Amino acid sequence: MAKHVTLDFTPRINSKHCKNVIKYSNQLVVGSYSVGIVSLFLGYVCLELPPKSKSRSPLFGFKTLKKLELKFVFDLGGLTPLLANYPALEWLSISNSSIPHLVVPHQAGCLRYLRLERAGIQSIHLNATSLTTFYYLGSSSVRIKTSSDLKLSQANILFYWSIDTVGYFWDELSCWLAPVCHLVLQFSMMDTETTRSIKNTRFIHLRHLVLFCNTLGDPVSALVILRLTQILGSAPQLEHFVLHVSRSFWFLLCNSC
Repeated sequence: MAKHVTLDFTPRINSKHCKNVIKYSNQLVVGSYSVGIVSLFLGYVCLELPPKSKSRSPLFGFKTLKKLELKFVFDLGGLTPLLANYPALEWLSISNSSIPHLVVPHQAGCLRYLRLERAGIQSIHLNATSLTTFYYLGSSSVRIKTSSDLKLSQANILFYWSIDTVGYFWDELSCWLAPVCHLVLQFSMMDTETTRSIKNTRFIHLRHLVLFCNTLGDPVSALVILRLTQILGSAPQLEHFVLHVSRSFWFLLCNSC
């Protein structure tokens, strides 16, 4: 019986259209076949999940599953009942998929790693207190809620380079990211926005910080330098700091006209 299963139907030419994807029902893995599977990869499929009323059926049988990766997976709907029945799941990655809302339930008590990359998510709620590593690439319009008991040690938060997202980081993310010791942050920053007071969040455990800063204006303006200084000032125990600064393509284009 295979312990590591990959069902990858991704075409050589990437397409975001789902009309030709394979419809995959988890009825394919019911019964004894699901027993013993440790890792599962699904690529370019429509995943048909059973209704919540059947969440205790054998269709949710991956009791030994530790690693789940979903790429170009459509029609996911609600994953919460599914994740609640994966008691051994430690690693979850969802990328280039379609899932409007993600709630990671407290029943996912073994989950250590969560990666969400271009997953079309509108809201995220993290209740798995065992989570230590979180990777997110997407829009800053997504609201992320967490359990008060969540204690991350490593986080990669990469926002699309479109609007100023420094304020969102301080207002929405800084509190639950305070315990991390390793942080990678990608954001955009205006050079003309009025400076406002920021939350008095202290990253007292932060030792490694990598910033990818896309300036929507002059990267050496006084405001940009001040805002970067505020970020550094919030991490008194910082040991390693890497800064990558770039200028917005549209800013350069407008100034060249």
